[in-house]
Amino acid sequence: MTSVTPTTAGKRPYEASVWRVRTLIRVGAVTQALGWIALVLVLGVRGDETLFSWAALVGFVVVVPFLALWPRIRLRADGSVTFWGWTRVLTANVDEIVRLSMSPYGLRCEFADGSTFTSVIFQATGHIRYPRVFDFVEAATGERPVLESWRVWDAATDHGIQLFPPVTAGNAATTTFFAGATPRNPDEARFLTRLAEFARGWRGPIAPSDTQSIELVPLVIGIRVLDLSTPLTLWLAYHPAEHSLIGCWGDDYVLDDYDPSDAEQLTITGENESAEFFAERASEWISHQLARPVSREWWGGKQSRWVFEDSGSTFWGYVSRRRLARGAPTRRVVERFE
Repeated sequence: MTSVTPTTAGKRPYEASVWRVRTLIRVGAVTQALGWIALVLVLGVRGDETLFSWAALVGFVVVVPFLALWPRIRLRADGSVTFWGWTRVLTANVDEIVRLSMSPYGLRCEFADGSTFTSVIFQATGHIRYPRVFDFVEAATGERPVLESWRVWDAATDHGIQLFPPVTAGNAATTTFFAGATPRNPDEARFLTRLAEFARGWRGPIAPSDTQSIELVPLVIGIRVLDLSTPLTLWLAYHPAEHSLIGCWGDDYVLDDYDPSDAEQLTITGENESAEFFAERASEWISHQLARPVSREWWGGKQSRWVFEDSGSTFWGYVSRRRLARGAPTRRVVERFE
């Protein structure tokens, strides 16, 4: 992933917050400790207990609750942050943080003086909408992570899952299409060069500052579409090694809504095809998406979706089945004409 100039986080106001081990784990640790205490009270002490028995009891009643209840992270309004670990406590200022990543042992913080601290508060586990560590990163740095996906085994790589510095497209004044990533091989370089040539002719028009490339695996491309009532992003991922190209509509979450079974989305493979071939297919799909007539439909005041006028299919938004079953939308606006 690309790096950026560290944020001036220490110069902005902060919302005081505390993060702890998940509530379910803390409750479980206390409950099992109380269970062991109750068991001892019921059975009593017989006098033939071994050293191992007492050590196990201390482990379950004292050590396990300590491991679950003691670790925490506290962010204060002045920008100071304190990390409570199992063996030490560290206080620093968030503007001293130069990198945040998810390691196999938890959230790893790297500071300007070269020191590090790993907190077990956050782990690379499953999530419903987004990993809760995103909330801490955004609160501390002012930048919310954008990841193509969240895979547990990514934390075991050499650099872990990088959360900060964030992946960005550069500043708004850029004159280069798909700025951000440095091509890692000739295929990526040719793909980006050819796609940039096509980008000048896309409807909108699309400005260079509306595009970005992200140095992930695969190479990710983002095109911000601003002519809708809520700006959305066309996401693409080119994987030279696997000879594949995929794409979908989305928000700030990279390719979160890609579905290979959806015919409206982009899925291209070709073992013997060139980078230029994939760039042409990408441009054709992007150009088609930017030219399609679009309507936005509301059911009530909050739930809405965007649909293609030419096919009637939904490409973004959410409306519950219960509301859809009621019939026609309560409001409908054509946002893009042919």
